[in-house]
Amino acid sequence: MPKIWDDTIETHRGAVLEAIFAATGSIVGEEGLTALSMSRVAADAGIGRATLYKYFNDIDAVLVAWHRHAIEHHMSMLRHISEQHGDALEALKAVLFAFADIRSSHGAHDAARLLHVLPHVGDAEGRLRSFLGDLIAAARKNGSFRKDIAPDDLAAFAISSLSAPHTKAFTPKLVDLVLTAMRRP
Repeated sequence: MPKIWDDTIETHRGAVLEAIFAATGSIVGEEGLTALSMSRVAADAGIGRATLYKYFNDIDAVLVAWHRHAIEHHMSMLRHISEQHGDALEALKAVLFAFADIRSSHGAHDAARLLHVLPHVGDAEGRLRSFLGDLIAAARKNGSFRKDIAPDDLAAFAISSLSAPHTKAFTPKLVDLVLTAMRRP
């Protein structure tokens, strides 16, 4: 069994966690939640079961930690996308497209339906709503978005709309529909 080791304990710990999260994501994505077990995650991560148990007490803890990690990765990615655009409206469009794309790929999995009711998801959705609300407020300055609805409410509308089940092929049309609904009447 391969061993993961780095120069410091901190980097070693980070590498082990990344291996655990990558293995968990791969298993869930390819085979679903029923394929998850501590033995399977450890084997796929290239670590021993004892090592996995040093990090997590049970498979539920692994699953929740993996999901938190995935959410943070997605939030970081959305922030990075917004920073790539100087124009607020273009940043908003790019972020909405990326979010809709994420939701189209993950929304249909059993794991998504089960995990998205956990408390950590509510916190993440609040941060996402605030982030999108700030982008909407910035894009609103040019006068194209409606002012009769608060930016946070428009953000909640966008999140809800883009979270609906849809195919990747429909993502551009869905983003256009959301942007059209947020425009000034």
